[in-house]
Amino acid sequence: MLAFAGDPASARPQATRPQGAGELRAPRTLIVATSEGAFAEFGDPCASRAGWLVFHATRDDGRSGIYLAAGGAPAPLAESGGIVPDGKFSWRFRSFGRQPTVNEAGICAFTAVFAEGGSAVLTCSGGAGGEVRFVADSGEAFRGFGDCAAVNAAKWVAFQATVDPDNHPDRAGFDPRKLGDPSHFEHPDQIPAPTRLTFDGRKPAFHEGLFIDRGIDLQVAATTTKDLLSVQDGIAFNDAGAIAYRGCKRPRSTSLLLSAGGGTVVLAESGRQFLAFELPAIDLRGRVAFVAHTHDGVGAVCRATRAGGLPEVLADAQSGFVGFGAGVAIDDSGRVAFVGRRADGRDALWLATGYGAAKEMLAVGDVAGRRVIRHLRLGNRAFGRADRIVLLAELEPDAGTPSRAPGAAPGADAPGIEAVVQLLLPPGR
Repeated sequence: MLAFAGDPASARPQATRPQGAGELRAPRTLIVATSEGAFAEFGDPCASRAGWLVFHATRDDGRSGIYLAAGGAPAPLAESGGIVPDGKFSWRFRSFGRQPTVNEAGICAFTAVFAEGGSAVLTCSGGAGGEVRFVADSGEAFRGFGDCAAVNAAKWVAFQATVDPDNHPDRAGFDPRKLGDPSHFEHPDQIPAPTRLTFDGRKPAFHEGLFIDRGIDLQVAATTTKDLLSVQDGIAFNDAGAIAYRGCKRPRSTSLLLSAGGGTVVLAESGRQFLAFELPAIDLRGRVAFVAHTHDGVGAVCRATRAGGLPEVLADAQSGFVGFGAGVAIDDSGRVAFVGRRADGRDALWLATGYGAAKEMLAVGDVAGRRVIRHLRLGNRAFGRADRIVLLAELEPDAGTPSRAPGAAPGADAPGIEAVVQLLLPPGR
């Protein structure tokens, strides 16, 4: 089921267009994959300017995988139970992070957990059956990785990770004589976390950070060993190597930050204007779009620049919205796509260039393929080519589909059909 994040406590959104709303000149839709076949549900899809699409999916048989599409049917890059070679060894995939990415060359980055134990950040080039490369793994100084691995045009890969504590066998400079418990040599994962200051105050917690693998070196973009108390999972990464993310600089406070060129800029902080932030998106120039939670309960869609200053608000309660989905995307011209709800209770995909200038692109009640749209959800790398947006939709089931509620009429509140949908925007939109 697709959820409407940031949703005010209101009734289920309408699945039909309100009377008097007029006809929508909807973009053409292409259905990439649905839950009618082998798939059961999807993570947010990611697009590249060259037309590649990648997404995480769970299959009807319970297995999960990373799937790539480029104008045809999706092909598996990696699936649960699949084998990946690693020198003299091999590893069997158990599960995957839900936020894979793809660049213009069709190179995909993703995180995975192995059946034998451990986890890794990997890339796959050449499509299905292509070369798999280990970017980082938990056999090094890392304990584990987040859901997202982001690859850019330069083939750099950014990821979030927790790190092993000092004097762990996987860390440089390990000295077994300094182990507090000799059994930790055989069971290093039982070495306790250091006590440090976190979002919730002082408590045991492993350090974490954001890292960028550039092929020739590994850069640290942010870390809790320096100025931060926490680094949230979920990042935005552009072709210039700039990375937007959420972190904590003080207990009970959240910041939206941009690291680029060796420096870090605070784009927004929780306080008088904002309460918290959803996953950001970034364009080639380093402009960052995001949904912020606000004190009025509605939220706001914002855009910020690496120059700092107050973020620009693109949509909020005063511009006619009563709620927003969690996801936004931004293209290289600075246009921001988001899912927003108006007072009539209907969700729609909007495209904004400035405050009060949002244009409706696709709405609940419109048709995708041959089915009516129930819900919409957007990821932070939804723009591919300039005229295309990829997103998730929940579609109405067939009329005879059994309902969730015993005794209800067929089709009433029946489970919907999830779909990866590509929108082709009309010229000038």
